[in-house]
Amino acid sequence: MIIKSFEIEKIKIQGKQFFLFYGENQGHKNQIIEEKFKKIYKENTYYYEESEILKNENNFFNDILSKSFFENEKLVIINRVRDKIKNILEEIIDKKIEDLVIILNSTTLEKKSKIRSLFEK
Repeated sequence: MIIKSFEIEKIKIQGKQFFLFYGENQGHKNQIIEEKFKKIYKENTYYYEESEILKNENNFFNDILSKSFFENEKLVIINRVRDKIKNILEEIIDKKIEDLVIILNSTTLEKKSKIRSLFEK
């Protein structure tokens, strides 16, 4: 589902696992992440850059798959996302990891973008 910025109140976080934020207004995207997500996942928020994940996939998967007695759900925010991370994202989807919410944060994505088309389906 595509939601425009003026429809942001329609976002229902519960029950959803993947979110894609793209566009030029980084401040607005950060505000939405702060207000909607970080209030729920206060202590279990992890930040990654796409290039960091691509360089070391094994560490990334170890981080998201490891569980602690004190963690309920993890919020993973991946910044500067491009199409290169699509295969990793599909692998996460295939593994059906519970208690994991992933936010992909990107600049402008073209309509032909593989990541954008994955989320629009």
